Amino acid sequence: MIKQVYYIFFPQNSPVLSMLPGSYETGTAFRDVEEAVIYFSEIRAEKAFEQDPADGTEDSFKVENSAADEETESAIALINCIDYYRRVSFLQKEQDSELLRMLKMLKEAKKDLGVRLLMPEEKNANQNLLIDLMSCGFYDFWFLPALTRGLLQEILDTRRDFRAMEAY
Repeated sequence: MIKQVYYIFFPQNSPVLSMLPGSYETGTAFRDVEEAVIYFSEIRAEKAFEQDPADGTEDSFKVENSAADEETESAIALINCIDYYRRVSFLQKEQDSELLRMLKMLKEAKKDLGVRLLMPEEKNANQNLLIDLMSCGFYDFWFLPALTRGLLQEILDTRRDFRAMEAY
């Protein structure tokens, strides 16, 4: 199955947008997480208001939101946190808290979305951020100076759990 990859915090001229491996399909590129949350929330709302064929009335709607959504990824969000930290003022003390807040909103908007975080290398030393990410269920974060086609393939193909994150 070919998965869509959504790009968040990538500049429009980023070479990453053209490096996608053939086993993936380009999805929408979003300026920020809030834009992605709105997009996924609207899609979820549209699905929630599909008419229930068993009843046939306009007042009868179904909501599809199974526990299996969190176990299988229907798509992947590749989030450029390197660019996020460049955009956010260095004077803003709550950079990490704001990122976590947005990531939680994204997870709520699309539960079956796999999230891959490209992090600045210096954030590897921020133990509080790493603990907060893991406590929220985000294990797929990568500390890197640059992104190559081969590394992009590895990031998209890898789905980490807590144990795999500890090994990283």
